[in-house]
Amino acid sequence: MRPWAICVMGLVISCPVFAETQETRWRTLMDRAETLTDNRQYADAAKFAEEALQEAEQTFGKDDPFTATSLELLAKIRAAQADVTQAEALAQRALTIRQKTSGPHTAVIADVLVLLARIHVLQGKPAEAEGVYQRALTIRENVLGPDHPIVAETMVMLAHVYLLLNRPANAEMLYQRSLAIMEATFGFTHPIVAKVLMMLAEFYLQYNNVARAKRFAQRALTIREQAVGPADPLVADTLMILARVHLLLGEPAESEGLAQRALTIREKTVGPNHTLVADTLVLLASASTLQGKAREAAALTQRAQRIGSSLTSREAARDESPLDQARAIPSLGLPEGGTSEAEPAHRRDYVAVAESFNNRAQVYTSLGEHAEAEALFQQALAVYEKAVKPNHPGSAGVMEHYAALLRKMGRAQEADSMELRARSIRSSR
Repeated sequence: MRPWAICVMGLVISCPVFAETQETRWRTLMDRAETLTDNRQYADAAKFAEEALQEAEQTFGKDDPFTATSLELLAKIRAAQADVTQAEALAQRALTIRQKTSGPHTAVIADVLVLLARIHVLQGKPAEAEGVYQRALTIRENVLGPDHPIVAETMVMLAHVYLLLNRPANAEMLYQRSLAIMEATFGFTHPIVAKVLMMLAEFYLQYNNVARAKRFAQRALTIREQAVGPADPLVADTLMILARVHLLLGEPAESEGLAQRALTIREKTVGPNHTLVADTLVLLASASTLQGKAREAAALTQRAQRIGSSLTSREAARDESPLDQARAIPSLGLPEGGTSEAEPAHRRDYVAVAESFNNRAQVYTSLGEHAEAEALFQQALAVYEKAVKPNHPGSAGVMEHYAALLRKMGRAQEADSMELRARSIRSSR
C-alpha cells in the first residue's frame, strides 16, 4: 500500500499531503510572528511563535530543524521582552538540535551562537558572550572565508563585547579589520562602510584620540550626505559626533555650527520635545558657554531641562505594569554606541538625558572647568537615581568619571567613596 494513502478518519500514519499542509500552516504562523516582531509587537508575536513551535514539535518532531527555527525566533522575542532567562533556554535548546542535525561547525550553528552571545550580553555576561562569539567567528571564517561581510559583522559584535570587558585594543583591531573587509567588499563610499566608520569615530572619541575620531567621522558624514541626503537622521547623528570632536579640540564655533545643523534635522524628524533634541541642546549650550555667550547657553540649557522634566513627569505618572515591561526593546542588530542592556522603552529616554549630562561634564573636565563638570555629573546621577534605577550600569560609568574629577580637585576620600559605589554596581551584575 502506498504511504500517502493511509489517511483514515483523521488518523495519520504516513501522509505527505498532510505534512505539506501542516508545513504551510507552520510557515504562516512563523511569517506572522516575524512580521509582528519587526513591528515591535512582541506580546502578539510571542503567541504566534509559541503556536508555531507547538506545530513544529507535533508535525516534525522535537529534534527537527523546523523546531529549532521556531525556538530561535521565540528566543529573539523573549530577549526583546527582557525575559533573558527564557531566551537563553530557548537558544540553548535550538543549539542542541542544530548540532545533532547539521554538525558542530556549520553556518547555521554560527547563527545560533550569535543569537546566544547577544542574549549573554543582555544578561550582563560579556565574558560568556566573548567565548560564544569567538566560536561563531571561527566557524564563519572557515565556512565563508576570512574576508566575507558576515565575518566582518561578527567582528563588530565581538568588538562591542571587548569594550564591555574594558579591552579597547582588542576592540580596535576588530573594528579596523571589519572596516577593511567592508571597504574591499562594497567600496569606500557605501553606507555600511559609514556605519563602521562611525563605530570607530565613537571608539576613538571615547578613548581620547580626538584626531582619529575626527577623521573617521568626517568620512562617515561625506558618505551619508551623499547616500541619504543632508537632512537624514543618520546625518544628524554624524554631525553630533563631529560637534563633540570640535568641542574637545577647543573649536566651539565649529562645534556650534555642526550641532545647529543636527538640531534642525532632529526637530523636523523626531519633534521638538524628544530626548535627542535635548541632547543636541546640551551640546549647543556647551559651545555657547565656551564662546562667552552666557545668555544663549542659559536659554539652551533651560530648554533641554524642560524636555527632561517633561520626560520625568511622564515617568512619575506611569504605572509599571507587565505590559510596560513588555516594551523592552534590546538592540539585536549591530551595536552602535547604544546601551547593551535590554532597556524598557520609556527608560531609554532618561538614560539618554543622563548621558547627555555625563558627556557634557566630561567636556568641561577636559577643559579644566571643574565646578561646571561636577554639577553636570551630579545631574546625571540624579536622573539615573530618580528616573531609571540607582544601580543602573550607566550610573557606574558616571561615578567613575566623577571620581576622576574629584581626584583632580584634590578630594581623594570622596573619590574613593565614589569608586567604591561604582565597583559595587558593576560587581552586582
